Amino acid sequence: MRVDDAQIQLRVDRKPAHFRAEASGGAVQMVASPLQVSARCQVEPEFSYRIAPDDFMSRTSPRDASWKLGFMQVQILETAWAYYRGAQSADGCQLNDTAARRSSKVCRDYDRSSGTVWYEGSKSIGDCYGLPDRSRRPPWNLEFYFGDSPDHGMPAKVLNEQTQRYNYLREARCALAFVTTLTEGDQGVHKHHRHFLWSAIWHIQAASTEPQKVNTTFRLLAGSGFWISEFKRGGPIDRRYLDVLNNSSLTPSANEVVEGALVAKSVASDWQRFPLMDRKDKLF
Repeated sequence: MRVDDAQIQLRVDRKPAHFRAEASGGAVQMVASPLQVSARCQVEPEFSYRIAPDDFMSRTSPRDASWKLGFMQVQILETAWAYYRGAQSADGCQLNDTAARRSSKVCRDYDRSSGTVWYEGSKSIGDCYGLPDRSRRPPWNLEFYFGDSPDHGMPAKVLNEQTQRYNYLREARCALAFVTTLTEGDQGVHKHHRHFLWSAIWHIQAASTEPQKVNTTFRLLAGSGFWISEFKRGGPIDRRYLDVLNNSSLTPSANEVVEGALVAKSVASDWQRFPLMDRKDKLF
C-alpha cells in the first residue's frame, strides 16, 4: 500500500476538560473528560489492482490484518505524588511518590491483553484502525480515531508509621505526558507518518481549611489542565521513544509499570512541606 502523505489529516475532535477529583469508597480519583483525535488518510495499492471475489467478504480482524494504519502511544513522563496530614500537627504528615521507583520511565501505553502493540482508544476495534475496503476500487479514503481518558487514583487516607495516627489527603499532583504516533503497519514493520505530544495535569488541594478526617471535595490549583503539541511529520526524533515504539514484543504497559512500582514514602511526626511538592515537572 502507498499512503498519500499530502492527504493525511489529523484533527482534535475533543480536548480533555472538567479536570476534577472525585472521592468515593476510601479513594480519590483524578479524572477529566476524554481526548479524541480523528485521522483521515488516502491510500492506494503499489501495483495495479483487481477486485478478487474474496475481497467482498472480510475475514480478517483489524488486529490481524497484515497491513493497516493505526495509533501507537508511549508514556514519556510522570509526576504522581500525594500529601497527607493529620487533623493536628502532632498527628504528622506523609508524602507518597508513586513515580520515583518505576522500573521504566518510558513505556508503551496500550492494553497488553489485546495481544497487539497498537493503541486501541475505542471499544469498537473497527474505529481504531484504517483498513481499505477491498470490495471498492482504489484509492481508498480511510478514517479512524484515537481516544484516551487519562486518570490517576490514590487512597483518601494513610496510617502514619511514626505517630500511628491516620493522615488524610491534603494535596496531590499528577502530571502525565505522552507521545502518540499515526503509524502504518506492514508485515510487522512500522512506519510513523505523524506524531504529537500531549499532557494532562491535576494539582488538587482539599477545599476545607479546617482539620477533618476525610476530605471529599478538592479545588484545582493553577497549572492544571491539558496541553497538546502541533501535529508533526514522521516519528519522534528522541531515540528513547522510537526504541519503545518499534519494539514489537508485548512489554509491560504503562499501567502495569505503575501498578508494580513501590511507593516512595516520606514520613514526619509533625506538619511540614516536603521538597518534592515544590519541584517543577521535568520538561519533554
